[in-house]
Amino acid sequence: MKKNLILKIALLLILVLLSSIAVATLIENKFSSELSWQLVYSSIWFELLIILITFLMTLNFIRIIVIKKEFKLGSFVLHMAILLIVIGGISKKHIGFQGEMYLSKNEKSNVSYSKDYYMILNANKKDQSLEYIIKGNDSFEHDFDIFGKTLNLKNKYYYQYIKQNIVKDEENGYGVMDFEIILNNSRKHYIFEEFGKLNLENLKIYFNKEPQNLNSPYIKIVSNQHQMINFKSNIDVVSNFEEVYEKNKIHEFHPGILYKIGKVQLLADKITTLGRVQTEFDKTKQGKSALFSSVKFDNILKEVILNESGKHYSSYKKSLFYDDIDIELNWGKLENKLPFFIKLNEFDIKRYYGSNIVSSYESKISLFDLDGNRLLAEDIKVNEPLRYKGFSIFQTTSSMYGGTVLHVNYNPTFWILYLGYFLLCLGLIIILFSKNSYFSRLKQSL
Repeated sequence: MKKNLILKIALLLILVLLSSIAVATLIENKFSSELSWQLVYSSIWFELLIILITFLMTLNFIRIIVIKKEFKLGSFVLHMAILLIVIGGISKKHIGFQGEMYLSKNEKSNVSYSKDYYMILNANKKDQSLEYIIKGNDSFEHDFDIFGKTLNLKNKYYYQYIKQNIVKDEENGYGVMDFEIILNNSRKHYIFEEFGKLNLENLKIYFNKEPQNLNSPYIKIVSNQHQMINFKSNIDVVSNFEEVYEKNKIHEFHPGILYKIGKVQLLADKITTLGRVQTEFDKTKQGKSALFSSVKFDNILKEVILNESGKHYSSYKKSLFYDDIDIELNWGKLENKLPFFIKLNEFDIKRYYGSNIVSSYESKISLFDLDGNRLLAEDIKVNEPLRYKGFSIFQTTSSMYGGTVLHVNYNPTFWILYLGYFLLCLGLIIILFSKNSYFSRLKQSL
């Protein structure tokens, strides 16, 4: 075996690494940066390739010192720099995080969202609960173990614009309710098909289902072939006509009436005992998007629709019910809570003079601690980020709602990378001016 075989293998792997980066760049230019990260940069094989190259170069350096007994300061510094850069890069990936934050003017938030999409499955059975968080795009398929039974979930296709209507179905219909929830000055739209459960902060809403906890605030709405449309709550309910509905008693439920249950307001647009949900393409392109999936559980195959929710970003949700097991599906981005709040004071889009071509995005933001005390105020622009306690906040683009989109990068070991870059430059300088280096010999020959 030749003595320089280790170095030759390392150089071959470096060539593979550079080729992989080139392919990732082509994927990014032709398709998207998300796909290039998914296939190359975030893959396990790419990380293992970098680790193997670092290991071989370190092994080669040790061979030179121990076997050849040659110590060159420049080579030593250069190898240490490469080692630190690799350690810093891997620790950044596994310890830190990258996310996006969406803010409208005067909005304050401490929530950033992951770059990748995940399928989050929650299952409950009496006092037992399960949660799975699996990374996956819109072609996701996975088998989940749900209390000893296998659930197969497959994302089939994605529609950008759909509209859903409740239609009468006298033969095969079931209880369906189309309603809105008004809470904290925000309105959200929901559709319950046959069965439904909605967990809010201070209230649980059940549709044709029995409450699991009779001591927790709830409202149960019944709409099926065997009973009239009615509701029951364990707390007092008041209508927009100031009519009071006594708790723990059955009352008629009517669409068009605004029911106030504690801090929650519920307004049903339509409710029927014999109906179904009709889904079709929205030609006006005003409707929301949806993810069509299939779920097979307990030998029952269901075609389900995960409806879009969320203001600034899209997540897709669906609740399923099997006897005593409740399953909630949520395909979307993961939330990361920051240790401070960011408030958008102003957002401006700069354009080149005399055209509509964007030249820059600029945000005026303020940082607040969790107690509401202002920490600092800063203007950030493209390529001019705000750095604060290991966090780097970059300006990226504008949101579809007229606000800003910020990229939040957290890397507590950034100093390892900076030290590696410093040693890399120092090592190159030492090699450049070393007496026995190739550059010195070349200079002497001139």
